[in-house]
Amino acid sequence: MFGEARSARGGAVLDDGVLAFNLVLAWWIGERVLLGLGVLLHLSLFLAVWSCYAGRGERRVAAVERSAGLRINRTGGIDPR
Repeated sequence: MFGEARSARGGAVLDDGVLAFNLVLAWWIGERVLLGLGVLLHLSLFLAVWSCYAGRGERRVAAVERSAGLRINRTGGIDPR
């Protein structure tokens, strides 16, 4: 109905390209305050998003263990119960 699901990677790359262009332009014209605020804003946004996904891997493994009745060790192998 709506077509295939696509990755958002292209949009993220475009956004990063625009950010890099804006920061380089702010540096080039000598706008130190604008450069500093741009770096601070995007760094804080990156850290906020990263903190949401930082511990997600172990929680996903725990959810699979419970639903499938398996026990997965730290190396990725499956231990029988």
